[in-house]
Amino acid sequence: MIKTWILHSFLAAVTFSIGDLSCKLLLNQKDVELTTVLAITAIFLGIIGTVYFIKKTTKDKTFSFLKVFKNKKTFLYLLGFVGFLSLGEYYYHNAILHSDNPSFVTAMSSLSIVFIYLLTIALYNFTFNTKTLLGIVLTIIGIYIITMYSENKKY
Repeated sequence: MIKTWILHSFLAAVTFSIGDLSCKLLLNQKDVELTTVLAITAIFLGIIGTVYFIKKTTKDKTFSFLKVFKNKKTFLYLLGFVGFLSLGEYYYHNAILHSDNPSFVTAMSSLSIVFIYLLTIALYNFTFNTKTLLGIVLTIIGIYIITMYSENKKY
């Protein structure tokens, strides 16, 4: 049986790939600005979030989802998540706008695995070994090869 996180990771990869290509096609259209696209996206997500909260409130009537505002540490984590996610989305889609090929942006952004792993070592006391180091080095080399030596680049 496939583990849930593996299935969801694969589905996320497929979904984000389609989203990235859709974003590039959209941003290549005349009179389409990145900030407008991101703002409209936020509005749609806000509508989805509002519908979710209305349904959840109607169902449990306890407003349990508001607990996130009671704990200061949890609320600060939430603010950090929203802030970094928003900033990351801006940089990511700005890179897609200016790149010849969205796959280059995706390759570069996959470096996040290195940053996340190194932070995980510090925050969660994971161990670091030579095989992990080899994986990180191979990831960086692979990304370099993909972005520097791919054909059909316009620059």
